[in-house]
Amino acid sequence: MPKRTVKPEPSWQSKFVREWHTLAKGEADVEELHERASALELKNRHRDPAMVAAEDFAEACRPKRVVIPDWTPPAAMKKSAERRP
Repeated sequence: MPKRTVKPEPSWQSKFVREWHTLAKGEADVEELHERASALELKNRHRDPAMVAAEDFAEACRPKRVVIPDWTPPAAMKKSAERRP
C-alpha cells in the first residue's frame, strides 16, 4: 500500500461508513467499514463519500463469478466423449 502523504480526513471516512451502514440496513461491521474507508479515501478523497459508498456497496453485493482455468463442465465432457471414435 502506498504511503500516505496527506492526513486522513475523519469526516470523509465517517460519511462513507454511515452511508455504507445505511445501505446495508445496519448489517455491516463498522470497524471493517472504517478500514475499507481508509483504503478508498486516498484515491477518492475528491469525490462525495456517499457516492463512493454506494458504488462500493453495489460492488460488494454483486455475486462473484469464479473462473476455473482448463475446466470443462460435465455436460460438455459427455458430449465430447460421445463424438470420439
